[in-house]
Amino acid sequence: TNKDKKKQNKTAINEENAWLYGYLMSNASLGKYSFETTYELEFCSYDENMFYVNKTIELLEKLYGIKNYNKRKMRIRTHIIYEMENIPDLIIKAINGVIDIDLLNSNYKIKKAFINGYFCEQNKWNMKIYSKLSAQKIVYMARSIGINNIKFSKKEHDDIEILSLNDRFPEIKMTNYIKSIKSLGKTNDYVYDLETEE
Repeated sequence: TNKDKKKQNKTAINEENAWLYGYLMSNASLGKYSFETTYELEFCSYDENMFYVNKTIELLEKLYGIKNYNKRKMRIRTHIIYEMENIPDLIIKAINGVIDIDLLNSNYKIKKAFINGYFCEQNKWNMKIYSKLSAQKIVYMARSIGINNIKFSKKEHDDIEILSLNDRFPEIKMTNYIKSIKSLGKTNDYVYDLETEE
């Protein structure tokens, strides 16, 4: 129904769809032939490691009810292809390299989920994004959660390639990360009780 579609497109950002957001942005494509009415969402990985592909399949079904797909074997890669008429906003934004303001202003865990999704296949692919502004936003989010081993550089045809300097991002413990803010009620001083992660 139209109500269900609106609800689907307005899903609040969380860790699961933030990871999916990042993965699709760096690994997927979306298009259709002029004579077709449906779009094709496609992503792939080498056969030796289908973990992230399988995770993406599970999240598309769990979060958006998107189930039916085809597998296409191409040498040492397996391509996953969905035929879709109604495309969730998150997928459209991800494919177009759009960083949503809710994601940009999200908390540490959500930003980390997005960055992990974006770079999870980094040993296999060159991470390209065709918007300098979006590239800067990704670098900002990475650095805001303590990941500084990241850079972006201009390549041919003005596309932006984002690269991690290490094979994998380290697990980060932020001792000054604020977990909660509690009001102490009325007081003569401006004081809050700040609880940080240990």
